Amino acid sequence: MFESLVDKLAFPPYSILFIVGVSFVISVITTLVSKKTIDYDKMRYYRKVVSEYTKLQREYALSGGDKRLAKKLEKMKPAYSEAQAEMTKMSMKPMVYTTVPLFAIFWVLRGFYYEIPIVKLPFGIPMIDLLRRGSSFAPDVIGYVGLYFLSSFMFSMILQRLLGISLD
Repeated sequence: MFESLVDKLAFPPYSILFIVGVSFVISVITTLVSKKTIDYDKMRYYRKVVSEYTKLQREYALSGGDKRLAKKLEKMKPAYSEAQAEMTKMSMKPMVYTTVPLFAIFWVLRGFYYEIPIVKLPFGIPMIDLLRRGSSFAPDVIGYVGLYFLSSFMFSMILQRLLGISLD
């Protein structure tokens, strides 16, 4: 029975459903870990500081050296540097909890799905061979990693909006 289940999960359409399911579960877990480990109110504030600073930098570059903007930039520089450092530190926290389990999951999935075409797209993806390192797939075929990333990206966006933790 276990062998027949593994055989079914190895090839489409069940492989697609399985990988999308794994992607959903991992997205839920990583989103919940992020929600618990990141203070999103602070993150939004820091993001606003960085955005204001970069906007001022753009204005300064276009103004041709406005002294008033230069003074304002110099005054904002410490807050900008602190905001960048804090944002980096906050975004690294969830990775402490999720990196090793994700590597383990991909190591297991690689044993099942390496070089098995999962989804044939109606179009080719330009320059995808740069990411594949000698894979035999055609440019219009994605494997388990491609399907995982596509579905994970979609699920993460939806879950972040539902939980109110998107930074937009």
